[in-house]
Amino acid sequence: MGIVFRQSVKTTIVTFTGAALGAITNYIYVFVFLRQQLGFYSNTITIGATLQLLIMMGTGSVLATYIQKFSEKDERRKVLLSLSLIVVAASILFYSIIFFVFRQQFVALYHEQDRQLFNKYYYALPLLMSLWGIMSLFDHYLISHVKIAFSAFVKEVVIRVCNLIIIALYYYQYIDFNIFILASVSIYALGAIILFIAASKTPGFGFSSDFNAFTKSDYRGIIHFAWYHLLFGLSQNLFGMLDSFMLGVLDKRGFESIAVYRNAVFVVALMVIPYRAMTYSSYTALNKAYIANDNTLLQSLFKRSALNIFIVTMALFAVILCNLDNLVAILPPQYAAIKPVIMIMMLGRIIDMATGLNNEVISISRYYKFNFRSAGLLTATVFGFNVLLIPKYGIYGAAWGTTLAFTAINIFKLLFLWFKMRLQPFTRGSWLSLVAVALAIAAGYLLPVVGGPVPDAIVRSIVILAVYAAMLLWLKPSEDLQNYLISIKTNKRLF
Repeated sequence: MGIVFRQSVKTTIVTFTGAALGAITNYIYVFVFLRQQLGFYSNTITIGATLQLLIMMGTGSVLATYIQKFSEKDERRKVLLSLSLIVVAASILFYSIIFFVFRQQFVALYHEQDRQLFNKYYYALPLLMSLWGIMSLFDHYLISHVKIAFSAFVKEVVIRVCNLIIIALYYYQYIDFNIFILASVSIYALGAIILFIAASKTPGFGFSSDFNAFTKSDYRGIIHFAWYHLLFGLSQNLFGMLDSFMLGVLDKRGFESIAVYRNAVFVVALMVIPYRAMTYSSYTALNKAYIANDNTLLQSLFKRSALNIFIVTMALFAVILCNLDNLVAILPPQYAAIKPVIMIMMLGRIIDMATGLNNEVISISRYYKFNFRSAGLLTATVFGFNVLLIPKYGIYGAAWGTTLAFTAINIFKLLFLWFKMRLQPFTRGSWLSLVAVALAIAAGYLLPVVGGPVPDAIVRSIVILAVYAAMLLWLKPSEDLQNYLISIKTNKRLF
């Protein structure tokens, strides 16, 4: 677990750097763009993130999981990568044709005031999903080689820095909105190139047309695995982004409502950073433990990763909760509705983070089909909630729909893992962490206002984190955290 924890720390630091850049970018967005323009841009990114999974056709999961089964000199590694690229290329062609054949029908989904803008930049969607899909392919290949921190650096830092440069060019009128959209989409080509170069330097990288290296039985297993992981990934992604997409269609304010909601989604997404970092770092270890049928190690990895995720998540929850008034104060008045939306959405995320890497454990087990079935069911549920709630309550309805669905799916998976694999994420450390965060939140709320929103946020966050850290050091909920702190003290370095 030590190397996993260190990789998680590296990835978390990189991802937080990207999140800081993202926060700066989002803050600039609300002052530079009209709400309709910002809503359209966010809608495009949301749809592109979902559709890139169709481009992948499950090949990312195949690469991340199957490559570990073969040695570096095994030709089947190269065959897998070659087949994955062929599938992605064929998917790009197929879905691009679908996009342009049904262009009028897609545009007609939106409100009249938004159709002209969506139609004008319609080309951005197929271009974005294609470039993002290619980048994701090499991202998953690097994950299989535990090159998580570098991959995260490219996605979270390099691309965001490029975005900031493009925004600056737009703000100072070196480029217009047309070029801004094209450039914002095209930077994913840069990400794909960098990740390809990094992947090409890993042991065993290469391409092969020796498709007979796999038997018919092997191909059936791979296709079956890829198909279900495609369906699960698509369902899970739709589940996470359906609220934003449906706002543009069902809320009478259209793209303008997305502009407000996207900022709430970004803030709440900060809580997910530890989960993402631990997921990438732990997946390989969990997969190896399952392949080796080492249930003791699997149990240990699952519980310890869940606890470590929860500890960091609750620190972020405390900081965000106690600084919501400061956030509202620095945004334009038309974004004031963001505070209750964030509070509603954080409830669902806390439950999601507390239940640990349930998706990942199920996906590597023989029960992997359950992930798709449960995600499909819950996607349908959140769709139903949104249809009922968004027309009446707008962004608040979307937030409640997502929170209720997050709660239901994670309780469902928690029970499934216990009954099928006797796995559950909670330990004594989980409850000790709750005590620590409760005292940290109390300190944050009791602290008097210090100056303006920015200095107050800095001081308040430092106090919260200091109290939380002190409580963690006293209560000692996590063995990994203690060992990591000892290693820092001994080696005088973070990694």
